[in-house]
Amino acid sequence: MRKTLTFFVGILLVLLVALQIALPILAEKTLESKIGQALRATEVKADVSALPAPLLLLGHMDRVDISARDALLGEVRAAKLHLTGRDVDIPLDAVSKGQFVIKEAKELKIDGTLTAANLADLLRRQVDRLEDVTVTIEPSLAVAEGKAKIAGQTADIHVEGLVLEDDNRVYFRMTKLVLKNSLLGRAVIGNFFGDVEILDFRRLNLPVELDTVEMQDGQVVLTASQHKNNP
Repeated sequence: MRKTLTFFVGILLVLLVALQIALPILAEKTLESKIGQALRATEVKADVSALPAPLLLLGHMDRVDISARDALLGEVRAAKLHLTGRDVDIPLDAVSKGQFVIKEAKELKIDGTLTAANLADLLRRQVDRLEDVTVTIEPSLAVAEGKAKIAGQTADIHVEGLVLEDDNRVYFRMTKLVLKNSLLGRAVIGNFFGDVEILDFRRLNLPVELDTVEMQDGQVVLTASQHKNNP
């Protein structure tokens, strides 16, 4: 009897160890696939763990480390996205439906990189009158060149502005607009297009708030994290 009990206990321990090893691998592959679809990313890498491992099946992760490339965050594409956290709850049913949601977390941090090409793509989609837009980014200035329809005319434009943050939002604020090759002449107009929203964390299902937004050569780098007033 004792030998039989010992045998079954041994089998149970082997199964528990196997689950502890296999479930994180299965969860990582599932998250990579589902989050990749939700963010429309070209590549996703996930590294997760939980003790006991079956908690992963409920969407609870003691530790999570997710990296994505060319991911859609809100309305803007991020060339790079990196998320780390502890005691993170990700509703797997929502992720399966194409929604990247984090219900709560004890610690959570997101690092994102938006390139000049990402910003140009957003401006083309968000500002109806802009066409053929190219963007350059420096630490003190972002410049967009393209064409725009103004007063019924198509003019070459030179736009200067800044990427700023306020109230958990990231936006592009125009500081200068120069029209070229237009019947209006060479005109300098103020904030003609208004602020262009890049990203609004208030509308994302992520319990984080913006910490920093920094313009660098060729890119904008932002960080957001779990704050004390979040769940």
